[in-house]
Amino acid sequence: MRFSAMDSPPGEQAKFLVEKSTDLDQLLDFGLLRLSRI
Repeated sequence: MRFSAMDSPPGEQAKFLVEKSTDLDQLLDFGLLRLSRI
């Protein structure tokens, strides 16, 4: 089941990225970018 992360709500984007990459550094960078945009 493939889908575009950009077409999904924020929660689904997070799940998509977690499933796609288990690199904690990338996940942390993503989290910091999200927080900095709020």
